[in-house]
Amino acid sequence: MRKLKVCFPLALLAAVFLFNITVFAATEITAKKAQGIALAKVGVGTVVECKLDFENGVKVYEIDIKNGNTKYEVDVGATDSQIYKFEKRTVSANGKLVVGGSEISVEKAKKIALAKVGGGIARALPVQVTECKLDYEHGRKVYEIEIIGGGIKYEMDVCVTDSQIYDYAEKTVSPAKNVKGSKTGGSNITAEK
Repeated sequence: MRKLKVCFPLALLAAVFLFNITVFAATEITAKKAQGIALAKVGVGTVVECKLDFENGVKVYEIDIKNGNTKYEVDVGATDSQIYKFEKRTVSANGKLVVGGSEISVEKAKKIALAKVGGGIARALPVQVTECKLDYEHGRKVYEIEIIGGGIKYEMDVCVTDSQIYDYAEKTVSPAKNVKGSKTGGSNITAEK
């Protein structure tokens, strides 16, 4: 009788544990299903790579798709089937990114950003571009620009091809990060690949 009292709780605990593992595994989509979701988003193309990974604590399938000279990168949630990342890039025959002829210069992007925050000669408080880097956001090639002045840090993405501002944000910063006495000096231009 004593063995039965000890064995029953252990057996019950083991059954609950195994049930939880089975339920968790059953809610995860297959790689084939994730590829189907990605291809539906892209339209037409060939899956060239699909791997399971964690991005920002979320388990995702990272899927690369090619269609001619266009490469897509799509992250699909392994448990919720949501698209967490979608990037579209044009590549040349040798696999390098293509730089279009109708792109704006970094100086033009800075002028657009400064105009957005009211920068320039007419502004009472000085503002300064403290960072400007080339990147891809949501499938768009953009200049990520940071401006500081008047106790505010402005961050925005200026699209290289259509000159539009995307992902604009303002944050209050400490006086030490204002333009006067700023240790950041001029602007830093970097390109991410």
